[in-house]
Amino acid sequence: MINKNKGFTVLELVIAIAVLGLVLGMMFESYARTNKIKTTGENKLEYIREMLPIIELLSSDFRRLTAEHPVRFDGNTGSFWVRREMKTSRVTISGLSQQACVISHDNSASGEPVSRSYPGNLIIEFWNGSNWSNQWQEDSPPKIARITIADAEFAKRSVDPFSLLVSIPAGMIKTNPIMEDGPEL
Repeated sequence: MINKNKGFTVLELVIAIAVLGLVLGMMFESYARTNKIKTTGENKLEYIREMLPIIELLSSDFRRLTAEHPVRFDGNTGSFWVRREMKTSRVTISGLSQQACVISHDNSASGEPVSRSYPGNLIIEFWNGSNWSNQWQEDSPPKIARITIADAEFAKRSVDPFSLLVSIPAGMIKTNPIMEDGPEL
């Protein structure tokens, strides 16, 4: 006898719905994962854009650091001297390891310090030959500084701390930078 029923059985419908549910579930999971990766990438990019001015300023200042003046950092505040356009000026940093740091340059025409505030927790460390330290009380400049910027706000955005190593030319010179002794080997 020939069965003339045209249609699907209940079992076939249940299997089709189950397969469709699996496929839709995998598509949703893939979309959610891709969206999370995109959001994390955008957060990191936004973080770097926000911190770029302070990173550029500090790395520029550290590269211009003079060997004639002492460098003083105690973990929360610091000061050092930089040479710009044949003038020497003092740079003071305060608010390290807080939610905002202030960088002051005393090189304005009026003689008053020019201060700018930056968001973020700033950590400045110096390589002392064997390990990193957030204190530097030497008369000669360090050879390398590590600038790390991170705080709770950026941790909420799933952004890892951002670190930059800056080699300090004045710290690599044995004596007065005007003399031609060359870098320390």
